[in-house]
Amino acid sequence: MASPTVSVSPTVQATPPPILQLLPLLSRTFSASVSASSYIARNASSALSLFLTPLTLMLPAVLYVFAPFIVTSQILLDAFVVIPYRVTVYILQVVYPLYVFVGVACICGALLGFGARQVVKGIVWVILGDGAIKSIELEVPQQQNTPSRVGTRRRSSMKGKRRSVKVEGKLLLS
Repeated sequence: MASPTVSVSPTVQATPPPILQLLPLLSRTFSASVSASSYIARNASSALSLFLTPLTLMLPAVLYVFAPFIVTSQILLDAFVVIPYRVTVYILQVVYPLYVFVGVACICGALLGFGARQVVKGIVWVILGDGAIKSIELEVPQQQNTPSRVGTRRRSSMKGKRRSVKVEGKLLLS
């Protein structure tokens, strides 16, 4: 018996993706930028500390001079901002459960009232028909625009006639 022969064709070499060629370049660029930024930060820090050293020597004296103003401003800030804020937050935290309870009760009451009204309208419609629903709806009575004078009395002794009174050369009507 003869064995079958297998022929292998030459393989095509795959080219690497372009990102693999860019990775070493990106790595070197990132490393250089990190080292440059650390060098700049180190030099800026040393230069800044060189210029700020005299200020740090004067800082205790300046704070000593401004201490009364600083303490007064802290006391006023505590009295008029911090303490009222904390009291308000505490009261709101205490009242919040009551607020939620009342809100839920109002919403449930409104839904129950609306549902009950719809049930009553449905029952009336089933029993009496369409015409009864229109007669059930309430009409708001209109109020008169004239004010009521029941039980009021005039306090003046004058009847209602207009009388002229002359005071210092001016004519006044009462």
